[in-house]
Amino acid sequence: MLPIKASSQLAFRVGGLRVDVIGRGAELDRTRAWLKATSSDRTALFIEGEPGIGKTTIWSDGINQARLEDWTVLVCRPRPSDAGLSNVGITDLLRNVPDEAFADLPAPQRGPLEVATLRKEAGDGDLEPRAVGTALTALLAGMAVRGSLLLAVDDAQWLDAASARALAFALHRQDRGNVRLLAAFRIETGTARASAAFTTFESALGRDHIDRVPVGPMSVAAIHRLILET
Repeated sequence: MLPIKASSQLAFRVGGLRVDVIGRGAELDRTRAWLKATSSDRTALFIEGEPGIGKTTIWSDGINQARLEDWTVLVCRPRPSDAGLSNVGITDLLRNVPDEAFADLPAPQRGPLEVATLRKEAGDGDLEPRAVGTALTALLAGMAVRGSLLLAVDDAQWLDAASARALAFALHRQDRGNVRLLAAFRIETGTARASAAFTTFESALGRDHIDRVPVGPMSVAAIHRLILET
């Protein structure tokens, strides 16, 4: 996948196909700059906007750019039906992480995380959230030793509460600056209340450690260009 910059629009390649992004140059530039800021203390970047306004396009470009820079990228895309379940988000996020990475964890941490992510059958008793969060902290730190790690969550407003808490817990406790969260959040018009996941991350990380990229309506010029090119 090779980035392309043509006149006033940006593009990238997916599977050999050119994908043009019209009217979102500023948002794409901010996301790419956040990824390249090696000494940044901004642990998370939130792409925010109304439904269908282009958040996922910008989020996807961020993933493409991270992979071009040799980041390891873990992805999850929760749906509304996931919100009422437990640990669906981290199960999806870690689905491609090899068993060997889990094997490096101390047994008291490994067991709860394997149960939470359905890699191991549950035993007696409730799953301890602190044990899951501590294990996830160690797992991500171990992966980050080998290179920068990006956790990418689309439609993060539907992230289940248990996953949001575990991720926020783990991100807050990373000593290295190369474990980051790229999340797209739906913001409904006229809705002042933030999603539960948004509040969880903001509370754990602090506002000073979160960059926000609002995605508003396209300009008249961008809309005109889009019409001409479709």
